[in-house]
Amino acid sequence: MRRGVPIVLTAVVVVLFILCMGPFLVPVPPLEATVPPEQLADPDSRFVEVNGLQVHYKTTGQAEPTLVLLHGFGASVFSWREVMLNTHKGGL
Repeated sequence: MRRGVPIVLTAVVVVLFILCMGPFLVPVPPLEATVPPEQLADPDSRFVEVNGLQVHYKTTGQAEPTLVLLHGFGASVFSWREVMLNTHKGGL
């Protein structure tokens, strides 16, 4: 019984490694017929290039202090819609 434990653990580690690293090993073809982000963005959206990366941002309100809101990976500016609405209305 004890001799089979290392084999099972090794098999589990190998399967986990394949599941985690497999997607990075499969080539992804380039996307065709895509639209630039600027065409999809809201009218109040702005873009700036930082170290070769296009960054999307929005500004709202007119008063001090300045508040920078960053969303997490996989999220979007939509995550902060309620905060931006309250700021624009003078709620904050």
